[in-house]
Amino acid sequence: MNGKELRKKCKELPYSRDMIAEERVISSTMDELRSLWEKEDPARVLGALSSLWSYRDAATFFVKAGFETSRRRIKTIATYYHRAYAGGVERVNAELMKIWTGMGYRVVFFCAEGPDPLDFSYPETVKRIVIPVDDEAAHLSALRKACEEEQVDLYVNNAWTKQDSLWECVLMKLLHIPYVQYCHGNFAWCFREGENAFYQTDAFRLCDMVVAISETNARFYQLCGCRSFLVQNPVPEELARDVVPSGEDSDRVLLIGRLGPEKYPLEALEIFRHVRKEIGKVHLDIVGSGELEEAAKAYVRENGLSECVSFHGYKNEKEIAEHYKKAACVLFTSKMEGYPMILLEAKAYGLPVVMYDLSYLSLFDGGKGILSAPLDDLEKMKANLLTLMKDAKLRKKLGKEARESFERFSSHDQAADWSSIIFLLSENPKSSDPESCYAPLTGGADRFILPMLMDEVKKGYRNFIENDRSYKTGRAVLKIPRTIKNSLKELKENSASDKDTRGNG
Repeated sequence: MNGKELRKKCKELPYSRDMIAEERVISSTMDELRSLWEKEDPARVLGALSSLWSYRDAATFFVKAGFETSRRRIKTIATYYHRAYAGGVERVNAELMKIWTGMGYRVVFFCAEGPDPLDFSYPETVKRIVIPVDDEAAHLSALRKACEEEQVDLYVNNAWTKQDSLWECVLMKLLHIPYVQYCHGNFAWCFREGENAFYQTDAFRLCDMVVAISETNARFYQLCGCRSFLVQNPVPEELARDVVPSGEDSDRVLLIGRLGPEKYPLEALEIFRHVRKEIGKVHLDIVGSGELEEAAKAYVRENGLSECVSFHGYKNEKEIAEHYKKAACVLFTSKMEGYPMILLEAKAYGLPVVMYDLSYLSLFDGGKGILSAPLDDLEKMKANLLTLMKDAKLRKKLGKEARESFERFSSHDQAADWSSIIFLLSENPKSSDPESCYAPLTGGADRFILPMLMDEVKKGYRNFIENDRSYKTGRAVLKIPRTIKNSLKELKENSASDKDTRGNG
C-alpha cells in the first residue's frame, strides 16, 4: 500500500471520521488499526495518522483504547534528545548515559544532529544514531528500524514537551519496548500552550513510566493517573570532584544559560544596570545564546553598559567552569524551573545565587546559599544583588552554605534510582508491585500544585485569546474608530488648553 492509499485508509477509520470518543467507535477503530498494523509497517501507519489526527484527539483515543505496560529483560537502553550541547537537558542526558554504561547496560543515543564540538561528553562506547525529524512518518520509520537493529529494550525520551512524542510512545507500545518519559521541567510549563496542554497528562498515562525531578512534578503526574517515579538529576562528574570555590573578592556577576524569553535576561540586565549605577566597579559575564540575544545586546548599547557587560556565547564544559571560578555570584532570573543545572553548578562552585523564590525546587534546599525575592519583585532582586556585591563577608557565608548544600545532592545514589526503575520495567515477576511504589511521596508538594497550575492556565488562556484570529481581526477593525476617538479627545483637550491660555493672557 503506497503512502496515498495508506493515508486514505486511515482517513476512513471510524474515529478519524466521527471524532466521537464513544466506546463503540474506539473499539471498532482499534480493531481496524490492529488489522492495518499486521499488514503494514506500524511506523508508516502511525505516520499517516499523525497527519490526520490532532494531538488532542490522538491522546484521547489511545488512552481510551489502552495498551498494556511493556516489560522485558533490559540489556540495551536507547535515549532520545535532539542534540547534545548548550542546555540542561543535554547535560543531564550525557550524565545519564555515563550512569547506565557504568551499570553495565549497552546505550544508544538517538538524536537529530551529528556530533558538535560543544557536545557534553558521554562514553565513547555509546552509539550515536541520527534520526530525521522533519517528517513524522520518516522519523517514526527510522526510529522503528533503529530500535530493531540495535535490539533496544528500554526507550527513554527526554523531549518531554514535544507533542509528537505521543506517536513515539505508541510505536514503542507496538514494538513491546518499555517507554519512559523523562520530564526535565516543571509540569505547569505546558499549560501556557493553550488547550492542548490539558491532553498532555492523557498522553503521559500511556507511558510505562514518567520520571519526575521534583516531588511537585511527581505528585502532579501521580494525581493524574500516571506511573511516576521521583529522581534527582545526576551530578556531572566534574562537579562531583573537588571544585575550587570562587573567591569572594571577585567583582564579576555571572548570568548563564539560554537567552530565551522564559529566562528573562532583559530583567537580569535591568537588575545589573541598577547595581552598576550604585557601586560602579562590577562586571556582568553572559554565557549562552538564544532568541533574546540581540535584544540584550541592544539594551547594553542603549544603556551605556558595553564596557561592563561581556557576551561570551555558548561554551564547552571547561570554559563554563572557568567562568564559574571567576565569578562572585550568579544572577538567575528564571521564574519557573524543574531542576535548573545552573543552581546545582553554582552550589558546586560555592557561589551565592540571587534569584526569585522558587521554593518548590529540590535544589532550592530551604534557600541555602540563596538571596531570594518574591516572584516578579524586581526591586527586591535589585536590592539583593546590590547587598551581595557590597558585602564580601555575606558572599563568603552564603558561598559556604551553597557548597554544603551541594555536598548533600552529590552524595545521592543515582544508580540505585535507575536500578529501581529498570527493575519495575523488567520482566521479573516481582516487578508487578502496586503502583504506589513508583512515587513514594510525602504529599508536602500538594500545596504548590494548584497555584502553579492556575497561574499557567491563565497565561495560556491569555496567549490563546491574544493569538486568536478573530481577536486579532476585531482589534484591527476597531483600530480606526479607536484612533479617531483618541484624536478627537486630544483635539478637545488641546482646544480647552488654548482657551485657558488665552483667558489667562
